[in-house]
Amino acid sequence: MPKQHEVVAGDCIDSLAAEHGRTSAALWNAPDNADLRRLRKHPNLLAPGDVVVIPDPKGKIASLATGQRHVFRRRASPLELRVRMFDEDFEPRVEARWTVELDDGSKHEGTTDANGFVVCPLAPEARKATLVVHRDGPPHEDDLDPAPWEDEDTTDDERWEIDLGHLQPLDASDAESSVGLRNRLANLALLDDEPEQATDEDVRAAVARIQEREGVPATGVPNARTMNVLHRLGDG
Repeated sequence: MPKQHEVVAGDCIDSLAAEHGRTSAALWNAPDNADLRRLRKHPNLLAPGDVVVIPDPKGKIASLATGQRHVFRRRASPLELRVRMFDEDFEPRVEARWTVELDDGSKHEGTTDANGFVVCPLAPEARKATLVVHRDGPPHEDDLDPAPWEDEDTTDDERWEIDLGHLQPLDASDAESSVGLRNRLANLALLDDEPEQATDEDVRAAVARIQEREGVPATGVPNARTMNVLHRLGDG
């Protein structure tokens, strides 16, 4: 009999599929989850309180020869951690050297791609990641004025602790108070406080900065264009 799972922070379709022995596609596309698909357009952007129906497993019969050893492999969906890095002008940080350590003990290294993305494999049971962007010195070796760097420690790395699966959907119906909106503004370093501690005035000022960058009236009130920009910047 299908069972219902109430989403908590950190859940996504991929992690639930792995936990219950399903594929992500089978779980997300199950007929009983049609209402969820209409509510949430992306399987890995769920909100606490959402309900995911876990369908009954489908059995499979295989005809095999006796007296031999047979290997069965469960189909799994490859997962990736994708984090986009920007500079203070919201331009992608290209070819920045990074290291990612996951709470399952795995470690990955690389450089950001042409769009500023950190991309590495991710186990569905992972819940936390530590991202370190290595700062190897001045951004331009041919800088004509190196003086600003003389008194600065150029070996300091940038470090972020990431709670996987905690980014919430952008709720267009209640955009100004949306937790998803605050999450994305904080991820873009546009809020000085934690998302839940930011005042409405802080949120409006952060939204106005996004609007000003896009060349639209900086009202501070999220509109459809602002939400699309945040989707592009925050969700890749």
